[in-house]
Amino acid sequence: MIEELHNSALVHSVQVEGLEETLILQNLLVHDVKIPEDVFEKIERAHVTAFMKNEERFQEDLPSHIEKARHAIENGIADGLIQCDIKRIDTRLRETQFELIDPIESFFGENEARYGLLSNTWIDMAQEIPEADKKRVFLHHLLHIVSGRTAIADKDNFDESNESSMEVGHLRSGLRFSRDRDESAVHGSQTVPEKPEEIPRFEWLNEAVTERLAMRLRETSTGTHEKERQLFELLLTKGKQPVDEQIFFNAYFEDVNPADFERLRAWKKLAKEIADSYEPGFLVKIDNIVREKGRSKAIQYLEGFEKK
Repeated sequence: MIEELHNSALVHSVQVEGLEETLILQNLLVHDVKIPEDVFEKIERAHVTAFMKNEERFQEDLPSHIEKARHAIENGIADGLIQCDIKRIDTRLRETQFELIDPIESFFGENEARYGLLSNTWIDMAQEIPEADKKRVFLHHLLHIVSGRTAIADKDNFDESNESSMEVGHLRSGLRFSRDRDESAVHGSQTVPEKPEEIPRFEWLNEAVTERLAMRLRETSTGTHEKERQLFELLLTKGKQPVDEQIFFNAYFEDVNPADFERLRAWKKLAKEIADSYEPGFLVKIDNIVREKGRSKAIQYLEGFEKK
């Protein structure tokens, strides 16, 4: 039985040290395979030992990966592609915790990492990411980190004697809008909401723009989130007139300034451009199709859209 599990694990493209033991352990747990306790403990110890080595290596290599992604974003700022200052990058990075996650404890599914934004910021990285893909994954998620935000504070539970008691929620991150501050701000979660209205607004658009930016910065034509990017490309080109992608980039990095009476200027400009190219409320219409019927249906709708 162990040999069968061992062989089944090896059919996967194992590119990370210790992943073989992880896959065997996952098979045992998922299929509830009964094996002698001492054998199970031996496999478990091998997995834990390998994961601890990978975690140590991850933390050692982390500064280098962050610096490469930061440099790419700085180039984007210099080229006018990214509308934010370098100070924001440094501030957000100080607030962010990076962790390598044990795949036995957390299910990533198709995702390579998860980005969370609550009172603090965190990024969970999957152990299975091949070394060659880490530059792409780090850049994508650092863009999430520096994207614009709309935050609200929970003043009702604030203890004036303890400043750290202030809880902050984020209604917007990049182009993704949450329903309320208590909604999970996890990007890339495998948890499927029970109802379409529970899905955050424009999550597909946020991922499409994030990956498109990352591809521009990496000067490549290949990337992830294929369906989201296909839908975004159709949105840019199927209207009465083309929509400039830079309008989306500007809205993506727009931070809300409480002192600015007219807030979210770039987002409002984006919404107007889409309305002028299609019709009022068209972006929400596409988002509703994605939330209710899925990305493929939204792609089909835009592919068959007739200009008026």
